[in-house]
Amino acid sequence: MAANLSKYGLDNWTLGQPQSVFVASLERHLLQYRLGHEDEDHLAALYFNAQGLLSQDERFLRGTLDLSLDDVRKIAASRYVSQPEITCSPTLVRVEGGALGPNSPAARQAEP
Repeated sequence: MAANLSKYGLDNWTLGQPQSVFVASLERHLLQYRLGHEDEDHLAALYFNAQGLLSQDERFLRGTLDLSLDDVRKIAASRYVSQPEITCSPTLVRVEGGALGPNSPAARQAEP
């Protein structure tokens, strides 16, 4: 991660960035890790991006970060009419409500 200091600058992430940037980077590094790429520390990048999402969520709640950066939830909200109600048990995940659409299965067996 220290190698990225010259590329991004010290603590530039604290300035805020769209949540979708953290999500895209997290997904990219997860794929690279799963494919066995060793060109950089992909686990550290996963951790960094997850921490960035958590940090910004807290700052949104405190009102210390511009809500326009919270673009991930806005994208999700625009796709679905209502929020799902999700209940979980060790063997079953049940989603009820309109969030997944009327033709989607209401429940699926969780993988062991």
